[in-house]
Amino acid sequence: AAAEGPFKKGGGSTYLANFRMSTFSILKNIMPFETGLPDYTDLSFNMNFPTKKAGVFSLWSLTGYGRIAQDPSQPPADWETSWDNDQYELTYGLSASGLNHKLILGKRSLLSSSVSFSVYENSSVSGQLDSLMVNTMVSNVSEKNYSIRAKTELNHKFGSRHTNRTGMMLSEKWYNYNDLANSDPASQDTLDFRMNEKGNTFIFQTYSQSLVQLGRKLMMNAGIHFLYFGLNGNFAVDPRLSFNWQLSPTQSLGFAYGKHSRIEPLRIYLIETPVDGVETLPNKNLEITKAHHFVMAYDWIINRNLHFKVEPYVQLLYDVPTTPDSSFSMINYQNEMFFNATLDNSGTGINYGIDFTFERFMNRGYYYMATASIYESKYKGGDGIERNTRLNQNYVLNLLGGKEWKVRENNFLSVNGKFTLLGGTPYTPPDQEASKAVSGVVYDMNQLYAEKWNTNFYLDLSINYRINRPKVSHNFNLQAKNLTMQTELLGYSYNYTEQQAVPQELAIILPYLSYKIVF
Repeated sequence: AAAEGPFKKGGGSTYLANFRMSTFSILKNIMPFETGLPDYTDLSFNMNFPTKKAGVFSLWSLTGYGRIAQDPSQPPADWETSWDNDQYELTYGLSASGLNHKLILGKRSLLSSSVSFSVYENSSVSGQLDSLMVNTMVSNVSEKNYSIRAKTELNHKFGSRHTNRTGMMLSEKWYNYNDLANSDPASQDTLDFRMNEKGNTFIFQTYSQSLVQLGRKLMMNAGIHFLYFGLNGNFAVDPRLSFNWQLSPTQSLGFAYGKHSRIEPLRIYLIETPVDGVETLPNKNLEITKAHHFVMAYDWIINRNLHFKVEPYVQLLYDVPTTPDSSFSMINYQNEMFFNATLDNSGTGINYGIDFTFERFMNRGYYYMATASIYESKYKGGDGIERNTRLNQNYVLNLLGGKEWKVRENNFLSVNGKFTLLGGTPYTPPDQEASKAVSGVVYDMNQLYAEKWNTNFYLDLSINYRINRPKVSHNFNLQAKNLTMQTELLGYSYNYTEQQAVPQELAIILPYLSYKIVF
């Protein structure tokens, strides 16, 4: 449900509110449990208050809650794989609120400021049931993050040829982590991951960027970004520079370079390792991950309805956290619960490729677009061996389009479709002998992301019917995703009967039906 409008008729102050409550629980009885359909509820609103002299104030808020749970539905005698006896419950909540302010200063400046507060909490309990329905804990996680962020930015036009944007942002973060994990569910006494950290830190950023007209056809955008991480005192200075040359009224050529830095998830810096009986934080002083980005772009407005763009790029990553003498790299990190290794910054990575876009804008009731990307994504871990990253699917092609018909004077029918060709997802095969020895899945880390899953051909379709009336409109929408029933690899499980690790696959059509009334 949503509502928007002025607080009073003819007034300048307005509001917008939106409430959602999921109905995925209706589908749980017909969908495979592997889909992990969540129950969720969220509420958001935004209020704008323009003033005559003090600028425009905006008050906003977003609050949401979700839950995903799974209990084995079959009796122990029917369990075939190690996924059948998984039991877990994950809950998560987010709340964020803020105040934004915009003020015009004279004829050439705009000052934008904001302050916000956010809370994010998640907890999860997972385990495996034995034949007597006794649960052995795999993980027990409770994490809370609180943040206050303040930002201000000044846009100033020095003249017809030079515009500058300068700003700064300060984020104060409080954290409370209490995590336990057991990588060997066969035993109750092998807790090999612990994190019990509570404290606070901050991140400070400042930047300045200028757009300069160097000539009638040449534009330059130059800037610099500074990042300081309060937890360990590390910082990064990132220059950025781009040029755009207008070859003709309809064609342009651009080149851009930028250095970009990234802080890893906070929990990585807080991993505990015992040394002589004392818990230490070996990863606290990790360097910030950095990357050089190089991009070229050719842009052609063919006519009022057609647009073509091609963009080759290269990204060189360095100072990537990795484990010495291993294949691990934070490039592939996916919140692995059992990860507790000591890291250094010897890892590197490279991404390069070319993107194509051809599109026809909506006109005469129809549109279409074709995009294609051909790329490589490689990395080197602590052992210095180059491997695929987990995202190196090499190519992706998207074809989408739609057509709208006027059925009656104020009624419209539209059909939209999307076809996607996606290269195989890299995955790590299991070590079958090691898996059989522990009756569980053990991956062959010497073959990390060495294999690739099937190439997938996805087809999505949506049909929309809209009825417009003077004071009300009705919108009916039916969507179906993955009409070609393509199979995705979710991971591996251990098959107790076959005594080997087997792939867990998922191939479903995801239906979506909605009705919206606006009055």
